[in-house]
Amino acid sequence: MGDASILHMPTTLIFGGNGKTARQLTAILRDADTPHTIFSVIRNPEQVPDLEAIGAKPIVQDISTASEVDFIKIIEGTRPDVVVWAAGGKDPKSAEAVDRDGAIRAMDALAKANVVAKRYIVVSALDVRDRDSKPVPDWYTEADEKLSDRMWGIIGPILRAKLAADTELRVGNAARKLSYTIVRPGGLTEGPSTGKARAGKVGTVGMIPREDVAKVVYAAIQNEQTYGLAFDVLGPNDDSPTIKEAVSQVAKHHEDTFEGYY
Repeated sequence: MGDASILHMPTTLIFGGNGKTARQLTAILRDADTPHTIFSVIRNPEQVPDLEAIGAKPIVQDISTASEVDFIKIIEGTRPDVVVWAAGGKDPKSAEAVDRDGAIRAMDALAKANVVAKRYIVVSALDVRDRDSKPVPDWYTEADEKLSDRMWGIIGPILRAKLAADTELRVGNAARKLSYTIVRPGGLTEGPSTGKARAGKVGTVGMIPREDVAKVVYAAIQNEQTYGLAFDVLGPNDDSPTIKEAVSQVAKHHEDTFEGYY
């Protein structure tokens, strides 16, 4: 029995594998106590050597044009224990194709694929919400509201695309039956990991290193209490807990920052 558990290497499939946060996650999964086999879906074949160099097995597929059948083939071909959606568009047109339509096709594909594991983690964004018909979150300060207005003024189309996909993930999950988690990081930096974070109802003001976002995703992978949960995450204050503890606390208290705002 011990030999069987030793032989099992978990498999993670990352969509958007060439992104900076996805690369950080790849390194974390590669170096974990129980290393993962990592399949990384990328658009550009020129990126293959770089992804192989950090331990991923690249799959070249443009997810902005991939059909649901294409997604199913990738999922059934890799048989992942975990699927991570870390893809994102850079402009309004690509946001609709990737953040909205691609993400929805991926979740549909995982639901329909002939695989046992249905674990799905989305790297979304803080403040993704219905600003037209829902109230401002009651934990936002005046500074949080001002930053929210500014962010939506700059990247509104991208946030709207993510809102459509995240809403579909939640409202459609009675049929899909995915064990999903939505991680919603704030402003991203290239700085070194702090190893700590604020998670849950943290407002909008603050930044977080990409490496720490990847660590949050890894903590969510390991924590079944995050199933069905969407939570915000920012870099630490002076008294913030470790990332693992921050995720554990927000999961334990089911501090969902998307419910009621879509």
